Amino acid sequence: MTMRHTMTTAPRTRDLKAALRELDAAHAEVSSLGDGVAPSRLERALARLDAARDALSLAA
Repeated sequence: MTMRHTMTTAPRTRDLKAALRELDAAHAEVSSLGDGVAPSRLERALARLDAARDALSLAA
């Protein structure tokens, strides 16, 4: 009988990778905002960045 092993990514690793992707996306969003951005848009982008940082600290 042959045993077949499937390589899977551990849940913690997946969570960490997802958190890093979200942090990168949030950084890119904030960086892409121009000088004339609406204050509410900037506030949403910064809130996303804060949430991504929180998610990363939980996943690490």
